[in-house]
Amino acid sequence: VIQAAALNEVDCKTKGKEALLINGWGTRNLLDDAYRNRVKRFIYFSTFHVYGIPKTDVITEETPPDPVNNYSITHYLAEMYCRQFEAEKKVKSYILRIANGYGAPLFPSIKRWTLVLNDLCSTAFNQKKIVLKSKGTQERDFIGIKDILQGVEIFAEKEVEDRGSNVYNLGGGQNLSIISLARAVAGVYRERYNQGIEIEIPEDAAEPDIKASFKFSIDKIRKLGYQPTSVMKEEIRKIFKLLEG
Repeated sequence: VIQAAALNEVDCKTKGKEALLINGWGTRNLLDDAYRNRVKRFIYFSTFHVYGIPKTDVITEETPPDPVNNYSITHYLAEMYCRQFEAEKKVKSYILRIANGYGAPLFPSIKRWTLVLNDLCSTAFNQKKIVLKSKGTQERDFIGIKDILQGVEIFAEKEVEDRGSNVYNLGGGQNLSIISLARAVAGVYRERYNQGIEIEIPEDAAEPDIKASFKFSIDKIRKLGYQPTSVMKEEIRKIFKLLEG
């Protein structure tokens, strides 16, 4: 079982009860079903947000979680249910704490336009300009859909020895600033539509929510053969193609 169903980070802000029922209790219900149906492995899509505001330069799987909002709290609750079922020897689980994802959804109706890169592409396509909501200086780890699938395959194909913990950070392996993402989108837009596009940073743009730069370590999953291969510009082209209909 691959559990990737969850209320997104935007809806979680205003729908705390639904977040608890879907992200937390919903995962527990799936674990129950997995146990009754003798499922061999349960892969849970968690989030790097469970670490909260970084207090160290490097975030590893040993970094203590400190969730601070509905989105991260309910994902961490789901993680604890995974641990409960494993401790009771009911279901073997693997928890993937995924960095900022990006990539073209299967259908435009899938609500993943809240993802930073997807949102930048959508804004560029529909408004013919990019308007940042912050200064754009904050740096984050970004991971493409192809690499997320690569990470899942590692645990779906065979049982992996946990080496002390069933938690794995899953990211792209490098930090990029929001402004650099905007420039990448603008570059692909220029290539595809033969016209430039402006990147606007309002004078009253918000300061980054997390100012410090930090490394999101994926060393643990690299030891299992994981190697990020996603090319961001290729995914940007796919997103524009989807938006074109």
